Amino acid sequence: MPRPQAHQSGAPPTDSTAAIRELRRRTLDTRAGFEAVLDNAEMEFRPIAQRFLGLHMAHVAALDAILAARGVDPEHTDSITARINRAAVSARALFDPVDARILDRVRNGEWHVMEAFDAVLATDLSDEERDRIAGMRGGLDRLLAGVASRR
Repeated sequence: MPRPQAHQSGAPPTDSTAAIRELRRRTLDTRAGFEAVLDNAEMEFRPIAQRFLGLHMAHVAALDAILAARGVDPEHTDSITARINRAAVSARALFDPVDARILDRVRNGEWHVMEAFDAVLATDLSDEERDRIAGMRGGLDRLLAGVASRR
């Protein structure tokens, strides 16, 4: 996967703590979208949305633990993007069913998270942190591959 081209401030963070916080923010934003999706998901898509939501919840908890071990408060507030994401998904569900046809949008949203994983892995991490974060990225990659095979 290519390295991310941009970060909120223009370039990927080089500081590992900043990169982990950015990964956490993007994961929270994506999780918020899946929370909204589950409220309106049709039965065939519901298990897929639940798997993504569960994975993102586990990733946020793991990232919080990494940040806490570094003495950093992960800030448990929703970003503006998360609130917009929830509202957009809910509004879209009024007009379109939330079903397997949105898988392309899911993959596009997850790409944003994968870029953040790559940015973190490009920073200076302890071996334990690198293993944990690489494992999380691998889990997301496997889930995405499973969704891609549903086409």
